[in-house]
Amino acid sequence: MKQTKGPEFIRFFRPILELLLESGGTGTPSEIVDHSLEIAKVSETEQQVVNKNGQSRVKNQVHWARQYLVWGGYLDSSKRGVWSLTDKGRSTDVTKLNPIEVFKSVQKRLAGAKQAKKQHTPSADEPKAKKEARRDGVPPIELVDGEVLVDMFERLELGLIPTRTYDIDERFFDDYRK
Repeated sequence: MKQTKGPEFIRFFRPILELLLESGGTGTPSEIVDHSLEIAKVSETEQQVVNKNGQSRVKNQVHWARQYLVWGGYLDSSKRGVWSLTDKGRSTDVTKLNPIEVFKSVQKRLAGAKQAKKQHTPSADEPKAKKEARRDGVPPIELVDGEVLVDMFERLELGLIPTRTYDIDERFFDDYRK
C-alpha cells in the first residue's frame, strides 16, 4: 500500500476511515493505530523505527493522518481519547478517496488561513490602545466564564472521569417499613 506521491502518512487515510466505518463510527486511538498498521501491511522492521524522541515513526504517521482527516472534515476531534467520523466521513466512499487530493486540499486551506493571519497586521494605533488600557502599569484582566469553561471540560471529558450517581427512592421502601 505504498504511495507514490505526497507524504508517507497519507497511506493511512483509507485504513483509518475503513476501520471507523466498520466499527460504527468510533474507536480508540490504540485500536485504530494498531489495525491501520495491519491494513497497510506495515512490516515489523518498519514498526521498530523510532523518531528522535523515541516514539514509533510509523505510529506517528498514523496520528498525522488522523490530524489531516480532522482538518479535512472527515473526523471529529471534540472528544479526547476517541476518534470518530463526521457526517462527511460516514458518507465517504473510501474506495474512491484520493489521499493526495485530501492532503492538497488541507494544505491549501491551511496556507489560506496562514496568509489571512499574516495580512492582518496591527495598525500603529493598536499598540497604543493596549498601553492606554493599562491602569497604573497593571494590565487589564480578561475574565473567563466559568460555566462555559466547565461545560467545555465536561463535553470533552478533559481532566474528568464520568461517574454515575443514584438517589434513594424513599417511596419504594415505604411498604417495607410497616
